[in-house]
Amino acid sequence: MTDSSSSLSDYLLLDFSDIDKREFGFLYSGDFKRKMQFLNKETLIKFINMIKPKDCFVSNARYETPCSISGFIGCDFFLDIDTEDGIIENAYSDALLTLKILEKDFGFKNIVMNKSGFKGYHLIVSDECVQDLTPNERDEMVQYFQMKYKIKSIDAPCTCDIHRLRRIEGTVNSKSGLLCKRLITKREING
Repeated sequence: MTDSSSSLSDYLLLDFSDIDKREFGFLYSGDFKRKMQFLNKETLIKFINMIKPKDCFVSNARYETPCSISGFIGCDFFLDIDTEDGIIENAYSDALLTLKILEKDFGFKNIVMNKSGFKGYHLIVSDECVQDLTPNERDEMVQYFQMKYKIKSIDAPCTCDIHRLRRIEGTVNSKSGLLCKRLITKREING
């Protein structure tokens, strides 16, 4: 949800073109429901405004049939970077360093960085070359960040799980009451 003084559509940021291939999940008062599908952003916004869930999530993976999470198409590379010491600035520094490594060492072109709304940051790589990475390959990348650059704040289980849901940008994190918001967008421009 968002604060009551503004519209959800003012904040909700779903800038991927394949919303109908994503799984969605929502936390209600103590109940978590996932395996939901929406055909477009407008339908999703109507649902959130009507149901008013506490937390809203979207999959990093894409499926032919999101309601049954079947027909795997691919999965963005999602990195969850959380503060280990309670100092959010340290997580921010790690997130910026990780972003730079994703660009320089790996050559990724399509990356977004979000503030999670709680204790860290999310980096999402949507380049075509990451879509088929296995959980083991994702774990090898986490180890690369940890060993070569000493970045210890990456949550490896979240990063390596291709069925993981992430918080939807523009919705509030119910743990903190803060907005999950986009900070940086890097996109490759074709043609």
